[in-house]
Amino acid sequence: MTDIDTPPLDPDAPDADGEPVLPASRMRVWLLALGALGIIAVPSLIGYSMINRGGDSDGGSSDMGGGMGGTPTAAPGGTESGVLDLLDIVDADGITVEVHGDGTATVFVTTTIDVACAVSYGTTQALGAIATDSDMAGGGHTDHHPLLVNLEENTDYFYKLNAIGPAGELYSTTVRAFTNGASSSAAPGPNISSQGIVTDVSSEFSAAFAGANALDGDRTTEWSSRGDGDDAYIVVDLGQSADLVGVGFRTREMSDGTSITTSFTVTIDGGAPLGPFDAGVGLAIAEFEASGQLVRVDVETSTGGNTGAVEIEIYGAPGTTALPPPVTAAPVTPVEPEPTDGPAVGRPDGSNVAGGARIVGISSEFSSEYAGSNAVDGDDATEWSSAGDGDDAFITIDLGEEFEIFGVGFHTREMTDGTSITLTFTVSVDGGSAHGPFEAGPGMVYAQFKATGGSVRIDVDTSTGGNTGAVEIEVYGEPTM
Repeated sequence: MTDIDTPPLDPDAPDADGEPVLPASRMRVWLLALGALGIIAVPSLIGYSMINRGGDSDGGSSDMGGGMGGTPTAAPGGTESGVLDLLDIVDADGITVEVHGDGTATVFVTTTIDVACAVSYGTTQALGAIATDSDMAGGGHTDHHPLLVNLEENTDYFYKLNAIGPAGELYSTTVRAFTNGASSSAAPGPNISSQGIVTDVSSEFSAAFAGANALDGDRTTEWSSRGDGDDAYIVVDLGQSADLVGVGFRTREMSDGTSITTSFTVTIDGGAPLGPFDAGVGLAIAEFEASGQLVRVDVETSTGGNTGAVEIEIYGAPGTTALPPPVTAAPVTPVEPEPTDGPAVGRPDGSNVAGGARIVGISSEFSSEYAGSNAVDGDDATEWSSAGDGDDAFITIDLGEEFEIFGVGFHTREMTDGTSITLTFTVSVDGGSAHGPFEAGPGMVYAQFKATGGSVRIDVDTSTGGNTGAVEIEVYGEPTM
């Protein structure tokens, strides 16, 4: 194909319709002018559009009167472009704030669709703190009640709810407000639960939902059973006898309506159950008068599932009954063995009377999964582990009555790296002189001696260090006549 030469364009020549064509130089000037106009005009139009789209506001004003719910405060410029109004998916009950009088408050809101919800809050409209739903199931749901913590008394707070829907849509409210009043409590007496330890539970869903969470004073943690429903229970050992006036029970709950305890009973030192007492969402207080050391709380009725407790409060004051040393007692210094001690060989006479006995003193526990009660549960798959006590580890077992004791069995815990193995141990009965030291090592070993009493304390004498403890401890004897 041959290229065809095109004659040069005459700027002043007419087009096919007879209209003049712009000169090339003038055309370039007009194009430059239009381009400059576009640079200025287009952003201005976009900005104007965004202002109009974001300018809608409900016009509400801040009401700092407190009460059960805050009234909306107009946010300058309204919600962000592309963010939907959360109130459009809130049910008829609206948004309420329950002030608990203990430095915490709960925001209650029910949505008509499943969303993941969070609350930003603070003492100024800059907010600064955040609270989310605590739900073991995870994911979105409709029943939201995030907990606001570390609130100051008689202080105004601002808060804003935000949510994300299943399709990625974003929801928000304008800034709202409430007043956190002075601390108050309907408790019948001081809460002494912090002096206790959890010695038994029906089950634990996982280490993150351990029984100890029910006594830690932190309402962002909780004890959850593993599907125990109405059969869930928890036992707290106060370490000494106390004059009790009641128990507070704050049930855990799931967004699907399960795991809510609706009534519970309380048993003191294995006596007759007290109650049932009504429970439900929030703190339920049961008032009674009793004296004792062991407090057991049983779920009587529930909505089923992984029942448990956010917090358990025990109201009362320490009593005057003399009991074995509390869990913080110092280790007993071993002394020379008594002449009646026999060699650490052969299973002693009598029956094992330590099965299921109370642990009333312990050097430490690595975690609730390694509680002292594991050492007397008859299960070689569980164990008591101290938190790095080494040669200073000890445990005290209350047999519940007096026995003629002929010896003990001790099965040390051990780690694959060679640590945590007890090499020798001593035994004290009712706080008397120590028997031993007796040789130990991997597996169950037996120590023979004679004593009379109802409280048996075992001290690690020598070890390979680390988180010493025991897989099982057995005490052999027979009731005194």
